[in-house]
Amino acid sequence: MSLKTTRILALAAVAVLFVSVEQAKAAFTLVTSRADLGGTDFVDWGTLGPVGTQVTQPFTINSNGGVPLTVSQFGNVTFQALDQGNFWNGNFAPGDHLLWTNGANGPLTINYGANGVSAVGTQIQADFFGDFTATITAFNQSGQQVATFTENGTSNPNGDNSAIFLGIKSDAADIFSVLYSVSSSGGQDFAINRLDFATSAVTAAPEPSSLALLGLGAATLAGYRGWRRRKQPVVA
Repeated sequence: MSLKTTRILALAAVAVLFVSVEQAKAAFTLVTSRADLGGTDFVDWGTLGPVGTQVTQPFTINSNGGVPLTVSQFGNVTFQALDQGNFWNGNFAPGDHLLWTNGANGPLTINYGANGVSAVGTQIQADFFGDFTATITAFNQSGQQVATFTENGTSNPNGDNSAIFLGIKSDAADIFSVLYSVSSSGGQDFAINRLDFATSAVTAAPEPSSLALLGLGAATLAGYRGWRRRKQPVVA
């Protein structure tokens, strides 16, 4: 094998390894239940104050674990803290502490600043009874959109914890902000309950194709190193 050919193979192996790393980058998935989100921390909107408290935005709130996040929505509109069954007769669980967009159309943005998270989710309900579509969009540290998902729900006054859960999960802690919005025939304002999130990355198992590429790259590099050793002169 010529030196030129070996160098080409070595470079190809390195390229394969880089491709494998790229393929192993974060994958984003829709999460539709709190249990599947695997949250390690949460935000309780009840800490904003008694029911009916008007909250000027943007505002910063600390999670139960002390992680600060900033909440805002489009326009110069205040949020309002409510409870299911107390000024909010919807389909959250009785007593749930809620954050309401207060008649505004949103969208609602939750920003983690310099603290990337790997999962974010909450239950969400449109302010008007009937069918609606909720959307969650995730952004990276540069503010670039990395994923978006929608889920259909039905808003009703049953108070039975049937509000849909809408979340997003990544296998890396690369979610720095999320945006929630709602579309319905009655309007676009909505409420959310406890916000769960995870701060640690979840390592995804490599796909078979990635493992094969990694194996090829490693084998090629090993062969190149062995050839280099054989070409070294023997010192008497």
